[in-house]
Parts: sequence; C-alpha cells; structure tokens
Amino acid sequence: MLATFILVLINIVVYLFFATEASSPFTIKEFSYAMALTLEALKEGEFSRLITNFFFHFDFPHLGYNMLFLLIFGSRCEEIFGTRRFLLIYFISGIFSSLSIFFYPQGSALAGASGAIFGVLGSVLIAQRTLYAHGFATSLLYGAIFFIIAVTTGFMAHLLGLIMGFVLGYIFTYGEESPSG
Repeated sequence: MLATFILVLINIVVYLFFATEASSPFTIKEFSYAMALTLEALKEGEFSRLITNFFFHFDFPHLGYNMLFLLIFGSRCEEIFGTRRFLLIYFISGIFSSLSIFFYPQGSALAGASGAIFGVLGSVLIAQRTLYAHGFATSLLYGAIFFIIAVTTGFMAHLLGLIMGFVLGYIFTYGEESPSG
C-alpha cells in the first residue's frame, strides 16, 4: 500500500503548493494554466500534461473525494496486483483518460485523478470477478454503477479510465483460476 499512500501524498503536496499562492486555499482553479490539460497545451507540445493533470485538483472537495477513493481502491489494487502493476494500471488508465480531452469543447481544462482512479477501480472489479455471481458480467455492472454515480463531471475521462482498467485487469489476471486470491 506504500505506492498508494505516496500517490495520495503527492496529490496533497501539489494542492498545498498551489493553495499557498491562491486567492483562497479552498480553490486553486486559477492555476489550471500550469498543470491542467487543454487542447491548446497539447498543440504547444506540452505532452507532460497528459500526466500532470491527474496530480492537479481544482478545489479542496475535488482533491478530498479523489484521495478518499484512491485510498480505498488503490490499496486494494496494490494488494491484488502488487506495486508495479498497480502503478502501471494507475498511470496507463490516467493517460488514457487524459485523451478524453479530444471529446471536450475547445477551451476545456482537464484535471484530477478520477480517470486513473476509475482505471484502478475497473481493474479491481475484474480481478475479483470470481467472487461475484455471474463473474465478469457482475464486474461490469458494478463498474457501470460507480460510473453512473460519478457521472456529474468528467464523463469521458471517467469512462476511458474505467475501460482501460477493465482491460488491464483482465490482461493481468488472464488465465488465473482465482485472480483476487
């Protein structure tokens, strides 16, 4: 669970760094130009934002909810897959969800760890498919329920992260009798 805690700590430190300079410590959206992902930033060659955006949160509740879910699902994912695969799932899902910027209108800014977290959630659901009646179908249903609950923002980012998590969870557990141990 160490990697999960380190990711949470990095997100908190990034938030606090910007909060010390913000007009209000409860929102740091004014610093989106520095870390959030936009089509304009990609056109200017700032490809690092495909990653930096999921370490930047617009406001304190945004950070809080994401870090709570990262602790819950990240710890379980790291337990199931090990640290290396957990980090692969987190970063690949996060980058894949970042590509959702192409589905949003010009001028949109993408930020937050939720796409990566949805990937982690998807991988955990797939890894635990043998625990559910109807296995794989139930895992997809649970993923859809979590997706619907969080659909208020970042629709495409959440969806792409979840899909990538399902795919990676399946790849990493393919052929295992009881993937969740």
